[in-house]
Amino acid sequence: MVSTKSRFAWKRYFIALIALIVAATSPLIATFSAEGIAAANGCALSEGYAKTCVIIGIDWGGILHVLNVAAWWSIITLPAGVIGAMILPVVFVVHFGIHLFRNRSNRTDAP
Repeated sequence: MVSTKSRFAWKRYFIALIALIVAATSPLIATFSAEGIAAANGCALSEGYAKTCVIIGIDWGGILHVLNVAAWWSIITLPAGVIGAMILPVVFVVHFGIHLFRNRSNRTDAP
C-alpha cells in the first residue's frame, strides 16, 4: 500500500488571520485615512454633518464625512475581531490534531 500523506492547510489559516485583522480594523483605517486626506488638503471634518472639502476641483466632503463616521463601526468590528481571534486558534488546533491523527492512521509498516 502506498501512504497518502496530505499537506496541512497553513495558507488558509494565515489568510483567515489576515482577513480577520483587516475586517476588524477597517473602520479605523477608513477614519484615519479620511482624517489624513482632509488634513493634507486643509479641510475640517465633523461627525455631525458633511463639510465642503474641495480636492482637485471636486467636493469630497460627503465621502470624507462617511469615512470619518465609520469609526463608530469599530464598536462592533473590534470585539468581533477579538472573538474571532480567540476562536481561530481553537479551530486551528482541532484541525491540526485531526490532520495528524489521519496521517498517522494512513501510515503502513509494510516493506
